[in-house]
Amino acid sequence: MSGTGTGAGLAALGFWLFIATLIVVLVWATTRRRQMQQELLQRLLESGQKIDPQILDRIFPPRGSGGVGAWVLIVLAFFIAMIAISGSFAPGGHVSYALLALALFAFLFGVYAWMRTDRDARRASSRRDTDGGSS
Repeated sequence: MSGTGTGAGLAALGFWLFIATLIVVLVWATTRRRQMQQELLQRLLESGQKIDPQILDRIFPPRGSGGVGAWVLIVLAFFIAMIAISGSFAPGGHVSYALLALALFAFLFGVYAWMRTDRDARRASSRRDTDGGSS
């Protein structure tokens, strides 16, 4: 009996460590990206070059909200999978394959939405470059 409690405790610990690690990595990546953008802008200003709006658009791309929804789906898929698997830790419990299928669908759809958002952003950026920034 005590082995089941220990296993469930370790699973819970692993889950929360994963969540904490994910948050730390995302915050670090966002902070690092902004820092690199600021350094690049500072170098351009120090060089004395004229900075036009096209250059600023490439350094600081407009923020879109499409990627946020995709990330929410991916994180939601992870939570659904954890709920589906958590039933197996109870004595006589089992994995809910219906919830696992739902988690897989949410994950794949989230990845698809994220890739599509990224592709659309790149297309808009290349279109803006070929238009000369007139849009």
